[in-house]
Amino acid sequence: MTRQNGPFPLFLQRFPVVLLVCAGALAAAWWLTGQMEPVYRSQARAFEPASAESFSLSSDSANLPSGPKLPTGNTERQASLMGVLRTAEMRVRVANEIESLTAAELEDRVDFDIDAFNLIVVTAWDSDPRRAAEVANKYFELLQDELQRVTRRDLGSRKALLEGSIAEAEAGLRSAEVARLEYLQASGSVDYQAELQAASGRIQVLREELSRLAVRGDTLDDEAREIAVQRDARPDFVPSSRTEGLNPRLAQLRGELGREEATLAAMLVKQTAEFPQVKAQQERINHIRQELEAEVEVLEDSRSFAADPLRQSYEARLVDLQIEGANLEVQRRAREEQLAEAMKEWQRLPGFQSGLRVFDDEIGRQRAMLETLRLQHAETRLALDGDPAFIELVERAQEASEPYFPNLALNLGIALLFGVLLSALMLAATSRVARWRLEAPW
Repeated sequence: MTRQNGPFPLFLQRFPVVLLVCAGALAAAWWLTGQMEPVYRSQARAFEPASAESFSLSSDSANLPSGPKLPTGNTERQASLMGVLRTAEMRVRVANEIESLTAAELEDRVDFDIDAFNLIVVTAWDSDPRRAAEVANKYFELLQDELQRVTRRDLGSRKALLEGSIAEAEAGLRSAEVARLEYLQASGSVDYQAELQAASGRIQVLREELSRLAVRGDTLDDEAREIAVQRDARPDFVPSSRTEGLNPRLAQLRGELGREEATLAAMLVKQTAEFPQVKAQQERINHIRQELEAEVEVLEDSRSFAADPLRQSYEARLVDLQIEGANLEVQRRAREEQLAEAMKEWQRLPGFQSGLRVFDDEIGRQRAMLETLRLQHAETRLALDGDPAFIELVERAQEASEPYFPNLALNLGIALLFGVLLSALMLAATSRVARWRLEAPW
């Protein structure tokens, strides 16, 4: 029987040896695993929100959530939190919170990392699964307490500063109000707006009064001119009485008319109507008749005259108008003087307003600042009374049901691989030694 060369035939020939070596390695791995102290692993996960919680007393929009709480992706903030977790003070505080555990032991038993979801992961290893979970959770609890402590310390300092600023602002407001009151008292004023309205109203009333007086004066002038025209149209004197008698001319004309008519009748007996002398006689008769018609029956004998009462009434009315016009002139001058005084006072008010506005602006600024400080103080006090969650805990560490180390299956796999490699080396070495013996010259 010829002997085949090569690793695989050699492996088949020495397979019992391989099995023996692998069985020994597995047995050694199983024994060593049983001799090792079990180590349990617990992990806690938390994150810092991308948008911090906020509230405001002046706006409701800041008190409403704008979206879900998500982990921040700010690497600098995450690195700062990791730095706080890795400090020696944090290890000491965690060790003080847990019995039978030292800070030096925590340095090798705790790991910190940021996973792919921007979550802060605290991993703790310990032989006691309860203690491993407690260590991981305690880190986040103390981190939250530390952040709240620092924040409360800063809020307390801010509150004290705001209280001092509020006291200063209140003192400044009182000083500004006192200065404004002194300015009003020095100016003999009470309230600019009231005085401005009063002066404007007084000026408006005086102007309306002057306009009314001017209109009344023009009316009086027109009425006086009209009455003067009516007065001038009347005579100075009018008859008061008279005596009458019969008109002697009338009797004379009637006698003359009778004689002429008799003459005409005598002429018509002898002559026709077309005769020139007859026509001339008719003309004389017509002329006498016209004169007779022009004469009146009764003639005024005597007459007496007196002053025209209507003219006197017009003159009395003109005198009354002159008196009323003089009265209007006196009123107009008085109103003009009052208007000049009101205008002088009204023109003084802008300068007074400029000085008063300085005090009003200062008082408004002090009040606005005081209101802002009081609002900030109230918000700071509410923040101190609240319990802000700077770190959101996503997953609390739980007690592990199985040890993380040693891993029997992993150790057996490694032992099996080691046994195969060791047996391969042993087979290769024995094969080389056998070949070397066959080929040796001695």
